[in-house]
Amino acid sequence: MNLTRPHADLQPASLAAHTERLDVPVSLALKRAIGRAAAERGMPVAELVREAVASRLLQDAQDLAANRDEA
Repeated sequence: MNLTRPHADLQPASLAAHTERLDVPVSLALKRAIGRAAAERGMPVAELVREAVASRLLQDAQDLAANRDEA
């Protein structure tokens, strides 16, 4: 089985195996949630995490720009 590409038919307990490769310390519950979200979208965990981080960074940059414009 390719551990970087989760499949929708995986059981929740096995989804954690797909997120064990994350290089940051996270709880097992969070790993399972990330794996489940990736499986639901049919995408690799790493891609889901990259998109989430990029989205958050973009939002933070927009918030900073808005705050700077208000000042």
